[in-house]
Amino acid sequence: MATAFEKRLVELQEAGTLPGGVYIAADASGEFTYTHQFGVSTISPTVDPKPAFTPDTRLVVASCTKLATAVAVMKVVEEGKVALDEDLRKSLLPELDELQVIESVDQNGVPTLKPNDHPITLRYLLTHTSGLGYDLVDPPLIAWRAHTGALPWTGPTIPARMSVPLQFAPGTGWRYGVGADWAGLAVERASGQELDEFLEENVWRKLGITKATFWRRKIQQEQAASGRKVEGEWAEEAMLIPPQAAGGAGGGLDMGVATTSDALPVAIPLQGFDMLGGLEKPCGGGGLSCTAAEYLAFLRAVLTKDPSVLSEKSWDELLVPQVGEGRPIGIEAWDSLNKTLKEDDQADVNCGMNVPRDVNKSLSLGGLLSDDAFELGNGTSVSKGAVFWGGMTGMEWFVDRENGLCGLAAPQVFTFGQRPIHDLNALWLRQIFKWHRDHKDKAVSA
Repeated sequence: MATAFEKRLVELQEAGTLPGGVYIAADASGEFTYTHQFGVSTISPTVDPKPAFTPDTRLVVASCTKLATAVAVMKVVEEGKVALDEDLRKSLLPELDELQVIESVDQNGVPTLKPNDHPITLRYLLTHTSGLGYDLVDPPLIAWRAHTGALPWTGPTIPARMSVPLQFAPGTGWRYGVGADWAGLAVERASGQELDEFLEENVWRKLGITKATFWRRKIQQEQAASGRKVEGEWAEEAMLIPPQAAGGAGGGLDMGVATTSDALPVAIPLQGFDMLGGLEKPCGGGGLSCTAAEYLAFLRAVLTKDPSVLSEKSWDELLVPQVGEGRPIGIEAWDSLNKTLKEDDQADVNCGMNVPRDVNKSLSLGGLLSDDAFELGNGTSVSKGAVFWGGMTGMEWFVDRENGLCGLAAPQVFTFGQRPIHDLNALWLRQIFKWHRDHKDKAVSA
């Protein structure tokens, strides 16, 4: 009998919401593995026949890049090249010393700024407690850009593009933003290598990962120019639009339309998209491409604390709760995180990672952390301390060390805060924990 996850997956395929993808998981022992591949890797009208989506299709992992950047940070910390609580304004990232804090924005959209007198550290950058945000979506930053007359999200380097005012003093709040991008730049300056080279030498090569790259668009162009293009090697992203827009009926593209609507959005091709968007160097917050199979291998390294990559102490630090009473980052940031994810629908869809709203949350250096165990409603539960994150292409990953399980949901559809794929991923999370429990029960009975 088909599960709720499998039934909903078919419904989304038939509705044109989800053209293809991979759902994949494994346990720490390697005895339990799960792979479900479906659909096609492109819906471009110029490609026929359309290639199947497989675990070896090369993906845009978007903000799933941030976990790789966090591992890179732990490596340079482990090597003594920088400390997690070092004030980067005074060392590797002097550009951050120029950033002020937005105190208020008046009714005319004019921001008032004040100097920042708090340190900005790697710990703050990786937990999104530095005050940095995204100038494309955060109202105070949008107002600031409009007031200064500068275009958002432009410039060829991290400092040129991401030197935006802070929305609160570092360590006193939470806002999802560009901290991991700055952290990636800190890795480069601490190591003397570009981020892609550092990851290749210290992570990918040790794990047998060969297809991870920040230069997807460049490689595709080179393949096409030399006649080496292989149809289906790379997934082509799609984006979700309201069904009335797909059918040509007006109404515009309200990207939040399906957040509270039962109407299923439709995927259309997003051709020629480049995640780096003109950046000249790797972007630690969202520029990576790899396959689902390779990303799962990376997650298993995190799950099992692979000693070829980091020491056990560094692996532990990566996923320990950082935010809350008696923790390195205090209760103000914890309150801000939990208030936002409980009260803001859009924040919950984009950053809640299907951890129930009534479950307390913290942050690790690697992602969102469940501060409590929670039941999945089928006799299984996610452990306290499990860590989650995702990317805007509909991807979500989890690592639950206590249960000995990790997994990756890997569609390639830019969801823009719409619920259908987010909710599908919740059904998958529930089901994969049940299948894993059933596997363990069979092993015990045998």
